[in-house]
Amino acid sequence: MRNVRANPVVILDTKVGAVRSTAAEVPVADREPVLEAYRVKAGRTVNGYFAKLPDPAGHPVFRLDPV
Repeated sequence: MRNVRANPVVILDTKVGAVRSTAAEVPVADREPVLEAYRVKAGRTVNGYFAKLPDPAGHPVFRLDPV
């Protein structure tokens, strides 16, 4: 996360090749739906993390925009 904040250009390796994107941090007020979708998908594996840090401000969320 610190690296993405310092240099928001990221390269993701996918099955179809490398994809270059710019990461933009999502405002805290807009994180809840993203975090909830993540919790549903990840299941109880992540419940402990959210029990310790229930505030969305404690969980950085980034939007990836293709470059």
